[in-house]
Amino acid sequence: MSDAERDTDVLLLLMAVAPQWEEVERVRTTALATLSPAYGAEIADALSMAAAELVENGVKYGAGDVIVAVRELPGAVEVSVTNDTASADVLLEKIGWIRGCASPEDAYRQALEGVVLAGVVQSGGLGLVRIVYEGGCELSVDQQGGRVTVRARRPTPPRGVS
Repeated sequence: MSDAERDTDVLLLLMAVAPQWEEVERVRTTALATLSPAYGAEIADALSMAAAELVENGVKYGAGDVIVAVRELPGAVEVSVTNDTASADVLLEKIGWIRGCASPEDAYRQALEGVVLAGVVQSGGLGLVRIVYEGGCELSVDQQGGRVTVRARRPTPPRGVS
C-alpha cells in the first residue's frame, strides 16, 4: 500500500477469527453486510467471496488466529487476511502462476481443467483463481517471517456512480 493510500484509506471492517471452519461463513456474511449498503450487490458479493476464500486458506494452511480487514482505498476496496503460515512459498508460487496466465479467465479454465483431469484441486489454487476471475480482484502478498498478508483489491467506481 502506498503512503498516499495509507493516508486516505478507511477501515470498514476488522475481525480476528479463530482458525475454525464455521468462521469462514461468519466472515463472508459480515463482509457482505458491511459492503452491501455502500457498494451494492456485485461488489459486495465479490469481496465477501474473496474474504471467505482467503479465510478458508488461513484455516487450512495457517496457524493461530486469522485477522481480516476490509478497507476503502481511493478507487478500490481491499480485503486483507493475515495469519501465520509455513506455506508462504506455495502461496507466492500460486499467485505468480495466476499472474502468468494470459487472463483471469484462462487461469480459471486451467484450474477447472486440472480439477476435472486430476479429480482434485491443487493446493490453494481454485479459491485464489476464483478471487481473481469471479471477484475481479488483483491479488498481492506481503510476507514478514512466518506471517503472511494476502490482499484482494477490487476497483470501484466513485461513490454514487454505478
